[in-house]
Amino acid sequence: MDKFKEGRITILKLIRLFDEDGKKDLKIILVEDYSFPRDEAMDISDLISQLSSLKSDHEDWFEEYPLSELIDLDSSSSQPTTTPISSSQSTTPPPNDHNRHPSFPNLRFKRPLMNQLNINFNDGFCALLDAEDENDMKDVKVKIGSDLEKFKKDHSMLRHLFSKNRNSQKIHFIKVTGTLHEHFMNDPSTNQPLHAMVMEKGEENLDEFLKSDEGLNLNDFKKVDLALDITLMLDQIHSSQIVWMDMKSANIVRFFRGVSWRAINFDHALHFGDSIPHNHGCTYQFAPPELVRHLTFQEGSLSASPSIDTWSLGVIIVQIKTGQHLLHNLGKYSLEDIIEFYCQKNDTDIQSQIDSFLGGIFRDGDKGIFSLVSDLLQVNPSQRITIQEALHKKVFTAGKTQQNRIGEVLDNQQRILNNQDIIFDNQDEMKENQEEMIQRMGQQKSNIQELLSEVRSNFNNLSEEDEDIYTDIRKSMRKDNQNESQLGEYEELRRILNK
Repeated sequence: MDKFKEGRITILKLIRLFDEDGKKDLKIILVEDYSFPRDEAMDISDLISQLSSLKSDHEDWFEEYPLSELIDLDSSSSQPTTTPISSSQSTTPPPNDHNRHPSFPNLRFKRPLMNQLNINFNDGFCALLDAEDENDMKDVKVKIGSDLEKFKKDHSMLRHLFSKNRNSQKIHFIKVTGTLHEHFMNDPSTNQPLHAMVMEKGEENLDEFLKSDEGLNLNDFKKVDLALDITLMLDQIHSSQIVWMDMKSANIVRFFRGVSWRAINFDHALHFGDSIPHNHGCTYQFAPPELVRHLTFQEGSLSASPSIDTWSLGVIIVQIKTGQHLLHNLGKYSLEDIIEFYCQKNDTDIQSQIDSFLGGIFRDGDKGIFSLVSDLLQVNPSQRITIQEALHKKVFTAGKTQQNRIGEVLDNQQRILNNQDIIFDNQDEMKENQEEMIQRMGQQKSNIQELLSEVRSNFNNLSEEDEDIYTDIRKSMRKDNQNESQLGEYEELRRILNK
């Protein structure tokens, strides 16, 4: 194996070499099964020897990674060249950086792009890849998939939402950056075109959060606050004349440790009044009965209405309260169970089971949230409350929500800071007055000392009549309210005179 007479390399490592100050990243890539022209066949024994020698002398210059994690083996990629080096030479980085793609010049993927695309993109499946925007030094998500129409819908709806709410104090949906990247590459497995869009990166979604230790230990106040955040999110979407059509806990993402929750995935969204196709996609566990029936029977017509989303909101609030989906609580787990429940039972039976379940999970102290959820989960869509009506429910208005409490705390803290400023100003003024008093007392002390000096210097000339003079002086000082320290000086004078 000293020479690659068959034109293939079988080394299984990538070695990353750094120069002495660590600033320059020199990569030596030894690629498994990488074809190259026969006339470039080379002897690598010297290369291996020199690398081994260099590594033994400078162990900290090297990092080794398994090839399967870092190298793209797609034969269509440009071929890196491997040349012998010595300790006095450097290598030219390979022409391909497997963590980059020319369609995203500012992005560096956390892992090699091609290694993350070994998935099935059929049925609208998408990949979400982590990357860093090196211009803004921020982490982003790159959504990649093969369904161009869904990508166009998702991208255009998010852009529409942003244009309608750009001046809002708080944005309740995810932000996309740049344009939609149509056909930026082909699927390595099927060769079908892939498309991508770049968006801000959040933390976990609501479904994941509610299963975490933090989510499982939410108190009732925080659960109400979370329900309010999501209701405000839906209000912002509806105020833009958009029906989400796929509102679910997996499509709500946490940002800034819960300071903000944002909506994602608008590829199923429709404008108010749009006709809903019989093959329209949705998540049945969160869909209202009328939508499940429309998609199951594929008869008649149904228009996109905000009431579809308000049902989903009720399901999500039940999930926040119980940790489970509404239908799971009712023992309906499979798609067949859900279709049977909504399509073979009449509305009265469905409503009765839902009301009975809600009455069992909400205690006496939960009457406010019980009223909210029961009004959202009305089988008859005409009887469901709107988002604006939900926001005016007692549970959100009468009780102090955590946001209001935080606001009050911040206001109180600001008032305390303002009072402290006033106190500090008063203290500064008092300090100036004290300094002025000290200066006056110092002057008075100096005057007394001068008087004592004068008395002592004339002591021999004093007569007994001067005792009366001193008494008069003392009485005069008492009348002028001089302090005891000044009187003490004159007591000293008296003792001197009595000697």
